[in-house]
Amino acid sequence: MRRQILTKNLLTVIDRLQNIPLPADVDAVLIHGSYVRGEGTPGDMDVVMVATAKAKWGKHFEALQSLSEIHSRLLECWNKGMSLGEAARGPLRTEIEGRGVPYEWVSTSNWSELWGSTAPYVSYVFDWDRITRRLLTKGMKGVHIQTIPSRGWLVDVTGRLFLLEDMPLYGVWLSEAPSIVTLEPTPEEFDAYLKLEYQKLQRDRRDG
Repeated sequence: MRRQILTKNLLTVIDRLQNIPLPADVDAVLIHGSYVRGEGTPGDMDVVMVATAKAKWGKHFEALQSLSEIHSRLLECWNKGMSLGEAARGPLRTEIEGRGVPYEWVSTSNWSELWGSTAPYVSYVFDWDRITRRLLTKGMKGVHIQTIPSRGWLVDVTGRLFLLEDMPLYGVWLSEAPSIVTLEPTPEEFDAYLKLEYQKLQRDRRDG
């Protein structure tokens, strides 16, 4: 995929995490892999986020579970051929938001996940991590996000380069400096990243 498209997609991810309601608090966004090596056509964008569930997530999850109370209305929308997203945005929106959760959170799932594969009842697959990742990457390709729970796992290396369990990571966004988003590493940072990857490869060979 072209580098420019991945750059645009990552900027969209960062914009969304600052401007849409999420069930998680995101502290940092980091990337690794072919994009940080400077390849012109990286295969994809590998993103690592330092994130934790919001303090109110327990109540949000209970509210999502309580959708079982409107099972008949869910089934009615399903029988009409509506997608879960269409139902959440339309006839069920007031009901969903009245329970204290944004309708967009429900839209990150689908009927197959909601009902389960064997019976027409709500199986509740809602998870703060998955909802967050799906909201941030909706409508885009090539961006793969994983989360880690603590920024304490990160060690500062050469400015914006970080290490996580000996895997090189490049920091592009921090919650305390949300206006600073510089995706393109400098030539010196490219070199530093490649050296870190080489050192990791050498360690892996020795350990293996």
